[in-house]
Amino acid sequence: LYQALKFFFYLLKLSKKIDQYFQVEDFASSIGKLHFIQAAATEEEKKYFFLKQLSDVEIETHSFCNRACSFCPNSKFNRFDKNQIMPESIFKKVIDELSLLGFKGTVQLNRYNEPLALDLIFDRVKYACKQLPSANIGFHSNGDFITQEKLNKLAEAGLDFIAISRYIDYSEDRDKQFARA
Repeated sequence: LYQALKFFFYLLKLSKKIDQYFQVEDFASSIGKLHFIQAAATEEEKKYFFLKQLSDVEIETHSFCNRACSFCPNSKFNRFDKNQIMPESIFKKVIDELSLLGFKGTVQLNRYNEPLALDLIFDRVKYACKQLPSANIGFHSNGDFITQEKLNKLAEAGLDFIAISRYIDYSEDRDKQFARA
């Protein structure tokens, strides 16, 4: 497969960029080392293959978000009426399995929700940080629920990062909004 792709990129005069764009050689090499349909694959080979392909994990700890941004599925589906919370046992199972693998990537405790809408985020961050000391633990937030107290609690829990979105109010002059930021 890799050789076919390399030839295709050669024809397009992009042969030097194939590895840069797709990292196909490394992927093809790891597939060559492990075929899951072969009974001979060891647990170590499966672990290596999994970790080689996975760098980011997103876990939506609950479903509530206080916004319905046009670019988000929440604007199309009603997720305001019923907040579905991921059971703690499932959350811990996911984190524990990542820990057993020695996961060192990024774990984001959000998807289409607002992590700071519920206080359970503090215990979940603390648990993830304890079990995955070499991973980066964080989340994205719309910033609506941020307080100094919450930031302090997150720091104590070990949170590595928060990415806060800044939404433009189109009814106000854009230059004035950015001047205040």
